[in-house]
Amino acid sequence: MSYEDKHLHLGYYEDGHDLEGIALKVDGQDKWHVFFDFWRYCLPVPVSLRHAQKEAYAGVHVFTVTDTQVINKEVHNRFSAFVVKKVLPRLKKQLSVVQG
Repeated sequence: MSYEDKHLHLGYYEDGHDLEGIALKVDGQDKWHVFFDFWRYCLPVPVSLRHAQKEAYAGVHVFTVTDTQVINKEVHNRFSAFVVKKVLPRLKKQLSVVQG
């Protein structure tokens, strides 16, 4: 997959969290691929995403949006929903193991 030079940083900063993803503009298409780097946060990749596309500098492809969704900032809501559903449970589980 090739991407244009355009990219968008996405963040989730609720409740003291500092979690970031990146959206890359697909070359010549009305699509943006949103990536999240589970490894950066020492989190296991969800089973449902283990076969998803991976980019060394961006992480795992977690969903796709259109140009319109980026312009309307819907991508931020989708990223937040993704974090709440897929990332925060893993963080909480990891924290409970560490705290013992």
